[in-house]
Amino acid sequence: FIGFGGHRHDPAVIDGDVRLIGGQEISGFTTVSDPAILARLDPAARGKVVQVDLKAHRITDLGQMTARGFGRPNQPAGLELFFNDKPMTLAEWPNSGWTLIASVPDGPNGGKFCYDGDRPSRWSQSDDIWVHGYWTWPWADSYEHVKSIDAKSKTIETHPPHGIYGYAEHKRFRFLNVLEELDSPGEWYLDRKSGILYFWPPEPVSKGRAVVSI
Repeated sequence: FIGFGGHRHDPAVIDGDVRLIGGQEISGFTTVSDPAILARLDPAARGKVVQVDLKAHRITDLGQMTARGFGRPNQPAGLELFFNDKPMTLAEWPNSGWTLIASVPDGPNGGKFCYDGDRPSRWSQSDDIWVHGYWTWPWADSYEHVKSIDAKSKTIETHPPHGIYGYAEHKRFRFLNVLEELDSPGEWYLDRKSGILYFWPPEPVSKGRAVVSI
């Protein structure tokens, strides 16, 4: 048959799967055994979550999560994990659906909002937690970096530029990038300080193919 440029090719030569891969395959996963990490994981995840040292794979540029969303310029994505050619889910809460802003103590542009319940009190560290929400309008979402979580007052403060159009009461959002919320198959978390990636594979990791974007 005639291929690109009018050259004639033998179909037997070109038959097969072609892949363009913008990542690096990783292997050498081991079950998490560090007591400090196990203490942070949900009991249901202990023994199920595996880890791998990306630095041992010579992956040192882990990318950065950035404030992005509606009306903002495109940004390079941070590192992502794929398993058997499917994108995995960054550890989040809730696992499905959304939670709601309870109140906005400093007004829509104050960079703070309050939540209901006490879920964040389970999180021992909050230096790299993100929130994704439809903060004012149901068609305008953004990802924001959490600056602090005050479990006593149940208040979240974010780094600027804060939510698209500010924050409003009863609007939907979710938390992302929380190790303690790595509690279901398909979720993962990357510790950017150590370079260790934690993952609950949806099937035995030895039977699949894990790739991280680079």
